[in-house]
Amino acid sequence: MPRAELDAVVAHELGHLRHRHVPLVLLSNIVPIVLFGWLASLAPVPFIALNHILVALPPAILVGGFLSRRIEHAADKAASSTVEDPEVAIRMLARLTKLNLLPARWTGWDVTVMSHPSLEQRAAEIASQFSIPQPRVLELLRVDDAPFEPYSLPPDHLDSAWTAHKQRTSVRNLAIYLACLALPSAAASRLAVSMPVIPIWIAAAALTFCMVLLIPSLVRRWEMPALGRRIRGRLGEAGGSLVALRPTSESRYYGGYPYWDLGVVTFNGSILRYAGEEMSFLLHSSATRAVALTRAAPGWLQSEAVCFDTSYGTFVLSPVGATRTAALLDAAGSWLRAPVGEPAPAVSPLAFPTISSVCPKQAVLNGNMFVVMLLAGLTSLAASALVSGELSWLPPLVAMGAMAAELAPLVTYRETAMPAASKAP
Repeated sequence: MPRAELDAVVAHELGHLRHRHVPLVLLSNIVPIVLFGWLASLAPVPFIALNHILVALPPAILVGGFLSRRIEHAADKAASSTVEDPEVAIRMLARLTKLNLLPARWTGWDVTVMSHPSLEQRAAEIASQFSIPQPRVLELLRVDDAPFEPYSLPPDHLDSAWTAHKQRTSVRNLAIYLACLALPSAAASRLAVSMPVIPIWIAAAALTFCMVLLIPSLVRRWEMPALGRRIRGRLGEAGGSLVALRPTSESRYYGGYPYWDLGVVTFNGSILRYAGEEMSFLLHSSATRAVALTRAAPGWLQSEAVCFDTSYGTFVLSPVGATRTAALLDAAGSWLRAPVGEPAPAVSPLAFPTISSVCPKQAVLNGNMFVVMLLAGLTSLAASALVSGELSWLPPLVAMGAMAAELAPLVTYRETAMPAASKAP
């Protein structure tokens, strides 16, 4: 896409964030089905009262679609104002419609049920807000194939196996997480019809907590060998240990993950060599004061990593895949104790770039986690309603409570000093 049009895409998404549209979209899907379902359950007609969820779906879809389309119009207006050129916003919408092979005009029921307005509706709305004449709008909607200069991305970003892996698995991981939160409640809703209610829901809460704690962790562990092979292939590293790098001794989160880079570390005599996708460096043992075990990340499932205290600062290496923390610590201790029989080679000082990160508590208390919690409650409510045919406050309460319990160690986490007892001699 041309640079100006890509700027408009970013401005549109920023408009959603600025006006807090994500929670509004979730509420626009939750509130109508709950309200219409409750009203239908009070109907004097037995068929409607017994099937109140199914009866509530059509009006809920219509209301949710209407509100979603109004939200998209508001984001279009925000984008036009941000880039200070509404014509660019119209050209952007026309190009995206063409690239996605979508029709320019909705017909029939599509007009009332679709979550996004059609291209013609969006262009007409922008034109009316910024006084663009109709002939000019029709001209803007005709996307030409003239050459343009796009934004270029850094080669490292394009080739990063870790970045590609995060993008490829993000939706799948969210689906697994929501399934772990919703399925026990759905099963409990079904069983509670014929079994004692209190024991069933206590068991559902315990099972939900265990599933959300264990299954995503097992999935990540299962996929690490393949990711490690891709990273080793890109880096050209057959030996050494696959590790995750955190450029500080403090627990921090980088784009939702407790480490910043993945790479391979090798110990050769008095030289530590790290080759990663984001950076590579050499470190001489004489520049390191101590190595110690530390916590890889806060959480219920404790895992350990190796912290390096150097004259340039501290960093942490967490073993990935088949590598064990004890083996990594032993290798680091042997490297630190290795006699230096010759002068230290010329090694550039270790310096990490400026990296954006947040502490564990901030990672939890940002808006995205609250959105996921609302989505978990909605998913649990919908799954339980489909299984039992009834709306209940217990499924979302169990799902959101299990999620809050799972995230509690991050909220209450406090940093501790590097443990002297585990320092390598």
